[in-house]
Parts: sequence; structure tokens; C-alpha cells
Amino acid sequence: MLSDSLLHRSPPKFHFDLAISLSPATSVYRMIDQHQQHIFIKQNNDSLKIVDNILEGQVDGIFSSEGSMHAQPTADRLVYIYSYRNQFIVMDTNLHVLYKAKTIDTISHVKFNVRFIPSEKKLTLSSPPAFVNKESCVSGNYLFIHSGLRADNDESSIYDVGSPIDVYSLINGKYLCSFFLPDYGRSKIRDFRVFGNTLVALYDHYAYTYQLNIPVKLRQ
Repeated sequence: MLSDSLLHRSPPKFHFDLAISLSPATSVYRMIDQHQQHIFIKQNNDSLKIVDNILEGQVDGIFSSEGSMHAQPTADRLVYIYSYRNQFIVMDTNLHVLYKAKTIDTISHVKFNVRFIPSEKKLTLSSPPAFVNKESCVSGNYLFIHSGLRADNDESSIYDVGSPIDVYSLINGKYLCSFFLPDYGRSKIRDFRVFGNTLVALYDHYAYTYQLNIPVKLRQ
């Protein structure tokens, strides 16, 4: 929660494409450096800390390292989930990597190509990307990921009427369990958040709440 409702100009000037707040005075940003690579910057008032060795590019340094990030300042934890490969990174709030872990999906290398457009001097995707990890959120010691892929050994039609959510431990990165969120009519979830044992799912024009029943033995 912010200490006041006023907007304050940040003294440092840089362009970023992802930002997350740790406190009213501290934020973490993802930006593109001069080498066309995604890097992190932590801002604390007027001071900046640049960390350029966490995110790893594959076919390029931008699209292939795309992902989402969540912060848990009270747990001294940041979580970054790659969008197009089966990996997430857990860091402390000083951007020190605690560990890297893999999801249960099997795609470890992005499945798309990029090309350079000389007239516009920019990179673009030359083939559509396949989402491995869609929406995600963190709650307590759990990471919840909406998987974008059907399991290799699952031919169930439930994938056609629901969205699979995989649960991982943020203590060690291990996979714990999975469950499905049902579609609402023909609408799949657009986003979701977990608050304790309550999951709030956003559909096209509706929000629904669900009660989670995570087995006690997984709560370690």
C-alpha cells in the first residue's frame, strides 16, 4: 500500500517495459539495454542498481526472455516466470538469484523465430510464439501458473472447457499439484489471483471466486 495518493516524479530517467513496486521508495524495473538484452534495475530513491546477468536470451535477448514478475517484499522475494519456456527464477529483493526451477512443461527452448527489419531498425517476430506460461500469481509459499500447453500424456477434453493451473513451492521450486478452472460459457480466464485459500478468477465480463483445498501435506 502506498503511503499517499500523490504521484511523484522519479529523478532517474530511463525507459522500461516492466515495473513492480517493493515500497513507496523502491521499485524494480525490466529494461532493454544498449545490447538489446533484457536487464533488471532496482531503484531506491535516487540510487540505481543494474543487474544484467539474470535473464537469459535464446534466439534473441528480448522476445525470448519475455515474462511476468511478482513481488513479495515481506518474504524478501521476487519471482520471474518466462512466458515461452519452462522456467522461473526466484530472487531476493536485492536481485540475488536464490534458485532457478523448471515447470512440468517440456519446452525448454522458445519455439519462434525473429527477424530484423532494416527500414525500421527493429526486431520482430517472424512466427507466432507458443505460450508455455500464461497468467500467474504468488500467494504465501506458492506459485500458481496457468499453463498454456496440454500435457503430452493427457488427451482429456477437460482442456477444452477449462484452464489448467499448476502449483509450485516457492521454498524449493518443486511442482506440487494441478487443478482446473472451468470456463464460463465460452470464456476462459483472463487473469486470476490467490488470497490464502480464495482464488479470484477474471473472465470476459465476470469475476468468480473459488475456494482452494490444498492438501495439508503440500503445505510444508
